[in-house]
Amino acid sequence: FDRLFAPTILLEASSCFLVIASSQSYTFEAGMALITWFGSYFLVFLMSVPYLVPSEMSDRSNCPTANTTLSSLCESLPSVQVSSSTGQSQDYRLPGATNSSDSIALTNVFGDGRDGEVVVDFLHTVVVNSYTSVKGNASEGSKSILVTSSSIFRVGGEVCVMQMKGSNAGSSMYGRVTKISKNTMVLNEGLTFNCSTHGDVNRCQVITVPHFSKVTMKDHATLTGRPWDGYVGGVIVFRANKEVHTGPYGSRISACSIGFRGGLGGKTRGLAGLQGESFDGSQSIAHTSNYDGGGGGPVCHGYGGGGAGGGHQSSGDHGTAYYRNRYGIHCTQHSAGGSSNGHSSVSESILMGSGGGGGGHGSQCCGLPGRGGSGGGIIIISTPVLVGEGLITACGTSGQAADHTFHKSGGNHGGGGGGSGGSILIITLRKSTKGLFGVRVGGGAGGQSPAGYHGGNGSGGRKTFIANIFLGSAMNSYWL
Repeated sequence: FDRLFAPTILLEASSCFLVIASSQSYTFEAGMALITWFGSYFLVFLMSVPYLVPSEMSDRSNCPTANTTLSSLCESLPSVQVSSSTGQSQDYRLPGATNSSDSIALTNVFGDGRDGEVVVDFLHTVVVNSYTSVKGNASEGSKSILVTSSSIFRVGGEVCVMQMKGSNAGSSMYGRVTKISKNTMVLNEGLTFNCSTHGDVNRCQVITVPHFSKVTMKDHATLTGRPWDGYVGGVIVFRANKEVHTGPYGSRISACSIGFRGGLGGKTRGLAGLQGESFDGSQSIAHTSNYDGGGGGPVCHGYGGGGAGGGHQSSGDHGTAYYRNRYGIHCTQHSAGGSSNGHSSVSESILMGSGGGGGGHGSQCCGLPGRGGSGGGIIIISTPVLVGEGLITACGTSGQAADHTFHKSGGNHGGGGGGSGGSILIITLRKSTKGLFGVRVGGGAGGQSPAGYHGGNGSGGRKTFIANIFLGSAMNSYWL
């Protein structure tokens, strides 16, 4: 057949063999066969998925015209939705599909493979993205963006513009570079939000988006991103139009600890810790939270408290700070955990994990308080096939333990708070059953203190895993 639409094929015989041939041999690369026994009968279900059908095709005017097979498939379907990690269906605009386009191509979703195959070898660590900061303000609707350096871009290449901190934090868009003039780049689409880098808070960056054909991870290989430095970094984003192989167990695509930075411990005796970095607000020496950044460990009667954990999916844990001396003096003030933030689906708003607060510096001369852990970064992967046993992770870093090495009584400094987990968005046609890879966005643990003034744990992050394209409702759907 050229195309076959059949939810089930029931062969009523004690034994039989069924062969289905397709005019396009590659269509079975994303296929699946399920066999269920019914006594002497059995059910054969052969699923072939040659094309992805984006959610925009629920509007018939958006059916693509360049590919007749995909166009006819689109015309015949009542609606298309996607399933997320929540188990519920939702309409979803895939990254790369634009509002102004009246035809949706698969290259908008999985790329065109122009950057070829990338292989990350045994024990190697590779960064696949380049980053630059936006200078000043770029208004919504503008196609021109002034950047710190345009040397990383090429005409025709894809970029992701992402507001990391301040107003519109979590907003992002994709576009193609049409012109480069000194440090000004021009996109094919106008910005969908106000993008700015100014003052102590607002930070917007532009990231290259590679279009690989395949990504292959070898044993104990790592694909990562540039750590966030206050202006750029913290994001891994790419497309692969054939396959992403996460490799054997021990390899990883990792954005762990490249997100918002943890606060420093108190620098001198009696000084509280610095708050963890957040998507909004400036860090300061305070036990209160910095939005989702953990509060710094306080100092009370010479005893340093633990820094608080960063928040993301939920609030971070408070740091520990309690002391009662022989005179009955109580210290119950503790650092406040970072607040929860972000959208339940990272397709709506995507943020890095926040930093944990630094520990308070006690009155004793020796040793040091712990630094807060950094948050996890952001991972965005678009590929039709995802296989392998390697990890995809954007975990927060654990807070640093207080150092009391040179103090006989154990010291009185606080541990650092743990950073919160980051965000992961994966869009794929099929997750292979050949490999059981893990997707993790856990928060970091609080740093320990021999005196008992431990840092708080960071919150877990957020992830949306879109692996099934289906019709109808979430509970009554037909597989393509």
